[in-house]
Amino acid sequence: MGLATAVGLSKKGHEIVCVERDEEKLRALSRRESPAGEPGYPAEASEALDEGRLVFTGNYGDLRGCRAIFLTVGTPVSETGAPDLSALWSAGQEAGRTEPEALLVVKSTAPPGTARRLSEMTGCRVASNPEFLREGYAIYDFMNPSRIVIGVDSPQDADLLLELYRGFEVPKVITDTRTAELSKYASNLFLALKVSFANLIADIARATGASGREALRVAGMDPRIGERYLAPGLGWGGSCLPKDLRAALWLARELGVDPKLLEAAEEINASRIALVVGILRERLGSLSDKEIAVLGLAFKPGTQDTRDSQAVKLVKALSEEGVRVRAYDPKAVVSGITQFSEALAALSGAHAAVIATDWEEFAGLDPQEVRKAMRFPLIVDARGCLPAEGFRAAGIEVIRLDEPASPVGV
Repeated sequence: MGLATAVGLSKKGHEIVCVERDEEKLRALSRRESPAGEPGYPAEASEALDEGRLVFTGNYGDLRGCRAIFLTVGTPVSETGAPDLSALWSAGQEAGRTEPEALLVVKSTAPPGTARRLSEMTGCRVASNPEFLREGYAIYDFMNPSRIVIGVDSPQDADLLLELYRGFEVPKVITDTRTAELSKYASNLFLALKVSFANLIADIARATGASGREALRVAGMDPRIGERYLAPGLGWGGSCLPKDLRAALWLARELGVDPKLLEAAEEINASRIALVVGILRERLGSLSDKEIAVLGLAFKPGTQDTRDSQAVKLVKALSEEGVRVRAYDPKAVVSGITQFSEALAALSGAHAAVIATDWEEFAGLDPQEVRKAMRFPLIVDARGCLPAEGFRAAGIEVIRLDEPASPVGV
């Protein structure tokens, strides 16, 4: 988020100073390397870097003279689901002491009321400018937003942010800080609900012999619904949706608002792991001492991030069943999991395989090579990304979560 904001605003001609306290990340940025492997850096920032309009530093003092200071720190949740805002308070207070005339702009996801509390703590003007970025596409999304939300408590602050975002020809919503903060939760929570709804429909379809994929395709044709995020599968993970859902559950309970809709979405998402384990147990009998390949560990393709990854949770659940997991991911590395350098190596001798992350390369696997490598020809495509007919023609049983359940023994 911080890197995307810096790159995006520098491309619009602004002079940007980035403070990064992690020395390893700071060195990587200075070498023009993206610490998280986020596409777009340094390519999209080359001109600003060459002209000195984008600089990286570990010193808060270099913020003196800045008119706006964007706060882009993490806001993880605690065991109770309450957001941990300690990094935000710390960064905001340090920035406010360094340049008290600057507008502090909270981009981190935080509950309604956070900006006003930070203003009280620092004595500074504080705005909310939530981000709507996808990991792996953050710089692209910053440069191509669907909307820009500006939460402020004075017209002057709105004018400053409108000046910063001049050149972005998209709707700009100017509202108060609390509404801006809630808008980020509203967006992410609806995406989580939509994925869980798709999985619920897929469960009904499997139980009735219907095609969940086709039913959802029809539903998505309705312009009031839309087809995006209506893909059943292993569920959502990552650094945003799970965290924001837990924080929203905590907030609703604190406010005395009934959160049963969000609770149901979380329960459906969690149930995907048991569903896949149950399918494997149904096909293989006892899973103890079985070797199962899990293809994909990142929470989604295009990133090495495994935070709250459903794939990693699946590996843990299989291991608890006595399975010897053989994993492969093009980018992600997870300690304690046996990983292989190629997909076919992970598949070699496996009693079954699970597609847990929909990396494009998995769809390009040679079905005949896969059939030769596996001990038993069974793949649970938990992301619906394989060209199933080609694999089935090679004698491999492919089970998708959005298709009718097949009889045992097929």
